[in-house]
Amino acid sequence: MPGVQAPKGAPGYYAGTFHSFSQRGVGEPSELWCFLPKVVGGKRDSICLLRSDTGVAASAPTRMNPWLWTQFSPASGTFDYTHAPVFELRPVEIPAELQLEYRFAGWQGDKPRIAAFAGGSEIQTTVLSRQADGRFVLKAVAGVVSLSAAPGNPDQVVVAVAP
Repeated sequence: MPGVQAPKGAPGYYAGTFHSFSQRGVGEPSELWCFLPKVVGGKRDSICLLRSDTGVAASAPTRMNPWLWTQFSPASGTFDYTHAPVFELRPVEIPAELQLEYRFAGWQGDKPRIAAFAGGSEIQTTVLSRQADGRFVLKAVAGVVSLSAAPGNPDQVVVAVAP
């Protein structure tokens, strides 16, 4: 990864703590930080780095959407490595909409389709599977909800907090 990818002063945000896995088990936790260095074609590009304690950082692959990461490890593929950035923790204004939303997208047979949106753009559509107890469950960032068909209105869904 040649050259400066995120210049001094680029705003950034904490994107999660991930553990590396090896044959010996779970490794040390590493923090993933994403930076918003520049606007390209009216859209802001981001770069995400998984920092290690050794002063090296793995660049997250840009083909992956950071909104969807549930696991990330530099051992799982080919990554560009760089010196871990030095940055100051302080409140900053992020020049992007960091909002995650789930929308009912209709039925596929008898299963609900759920569209996930990040910053107003659709990033993924999922068809929920029926649980053993017959419910459909969505595990969202804010908690777990159950979905069922609205009585008498097949185009709608009833959403409730899952027990």
